[in-house]
Amino acid sequence: MPDTRTLPVLFDADYIYIVAGIIFALTNGYLGGLAMMYAPKSVESEFSSISAMMASISIILGILAGVNFSFIFPSLVKL
Repeated sequence: MPDTRTLPVLFDADYIYIVAGIIFALTNGYLGGLAMMYAPKSVESEFSSISAMMASISIILGILAGVNFSFIFPSLVKL
């Protein structure tokens, strides 16, 4: 595969990607948790259940989009 690649490799070491993945996982988990906790509290009480449902569907759609993009990503790496 290195012979068919047209984009340059930015980092040769795997540990950079591992550390970046850990940092992204921790910050996404923390900030996503904060968003899920504060979404119902940031609207009027009559709309709190609706905002909680909208926050839940937003995170589910984000995860679904990420999973679907992971199927496309290997073909982008081959560019």
